[in-house]
Amino acid sequence: MRILSALILAALFGTTLHAQGVITRIDSDGTHFYYNGVADLQNVFEDATLNGLGTDTIIFSGGAFVLTTELQITSPVVVIGSGIRTDSSAVYGGTTEINPSGNFSVVALQNGADGSEIHGVTFGNQVRLGSNQADSDVDEVKFYRCNFGVLAIGNGGNNQTLANGILIEQCVIRDELRAQYSTDLRVRNSFLKNIGYTDANTNVEIKNCIIPGYDGTNGFILYENSIFLTNAATLNVTGNAAFTNCLFVGNGTLFAQNVTFAPSILTNVDPRYSPDLAAAFASVPNVPLGTGYTAYQLNGNYATTPIYSNAPYLGTDGLPRGIYGGDAPWKDGSLPFNPHWSLLTTPGNTSNGVLQGVHIKASAQEN
Repeated sequence: MRILSALILAALFGTTLHAQGVITRIDSDGTHFYYNGVADLQNVFEDATLNGLGTDTIIFSGGAFVLTTELQITSPVVVIGSGIRTDSSAVYGGTTEINPSGNFSVVALQNGADGSEIHGVTFGNQVRLGSNQADSDVDEVKFYRCNFGVLAIGNGGNNQTLANGILIEQCVIRDELRAQYSTDLRVRNSFLKNIGYTDANTNVEIKNCIIPGYDGTNGFILYENSIFLTNAATLNVTGNAAFTNCLFVGNGTLFAQNVTFAPSILTNVDPRYSPDLAAAFASVPNVPLGTGYTAYQLNGNYATTPIYSNAPYLGTDGLPRGIYGGDAPWKDGSLPFNPHWSLLTTPGNTSNGVLQGVHIKASAQEN
């Protein structure tokens, strides 16, 4: 109930919170407010660790939080931002951004932060699991509806991480996902580029994702129901990946005839091909073709065309390939879970100018 009440306050007074830079931390002993914005940022997470009473919930208003040093998270937390899209987060004071683009400090989840969740935050630079290899043993971390420059499942280099069981769902990774040989890394219904540092023992699963700027190179990755975009008329797919019910989108009328797969490809089940973005998707409005191939488009409609060449673009589950299929279909607007009013009743008159008998009922979205 405390979490829901604080979320309601954040939703109601998002504009004020944005102006004040207030951060809310909720633990088993109550709700705590921090009014100094970025100056309090490390203190918020240190207090969550010192509290030692379980998983704290930390709620951010919209706005930019610019770091000058590495932000360290050392205990399990649930972080809730305002969302990653300017249009759908305006009521909360805009998007929550930590380290806007151009700032090079990083956010590091370290040993002790196992089981943390981060929802609805844009990171301008890099998020890491660990500041070094020794403290990268951060398991079962979940990222939902976040936007990253680089997400490193480790300390950022090519060292093997100790982190396992990471889930990335409905996120945008603009520059690179560094798997760093993580075990049981799962990516669902996301946009991601440049997946690096994988091997046969890691079990990296990428389902119902869109991979823009795809150049055909892969590590040991299991792709399922995913879509690959390349601004080219030909494509040579190499590496040791496995493809199941995937769609390859190029830029040329003969693209389907000019896609080749190296002998090292593990499996390739039911591949489909599209000559361009317009044929693959129902509509991609206001997106230059070149840009649409290489990066996530805020206004793009990535619903696949129901039928192309008399063949439906369906995945293994009978749902569309790409972000609108699978177990966690893309949520338009990309808002994190948040409360909303489900009932508001008022009487027809007042008593001495006071509104009586107002009944308010709030509920929170499960997803």
